[in-house]
Amino acid sequence: RAEVEAVAEMIRQSLALLRGIFDWEDALKRFEALSQEAENPALWDKPEEAQRILKERTRLEAAINVCREIKDELTDQLELIELGEAEGDKEVVAEAEAALGALRDRAAKLELESMFSGEAD
Repeated sequence: RAEVEAVAEMIRQSLALLRGIFDWEDALKRFEALSQEAENPALWDKPEEAQRILKERTRLEAAINVCREIKDELTDQLELIELGEAEGDKEVVAEAEAALGALRDRAAKLELESMFSGEAD
């Protein structure tokens, strides 16, 4: 169980770093603002501006979705482990632990990629 908690903590730390790189709260607000701008029909009269807005919106949406997916997957796998332990189902626990390990690797890879992507510059 301590190993599971250590892996979960690594994932949480990667997630916090990912969110910190692009300032989570500001990213959410900016995404909403860009979405509203994209809905304005007058924007399409300026193709270059529309392209810039949509590109930034798409980039933010992808980053936000990745963070949410990692958080949700972490929650799901931890719940599966708890259920498996409560039911004495070692197979479910092993599968969830393996999925948690894969999630840890994915989060670490994304963390590394984001550090070198220039997003923080």
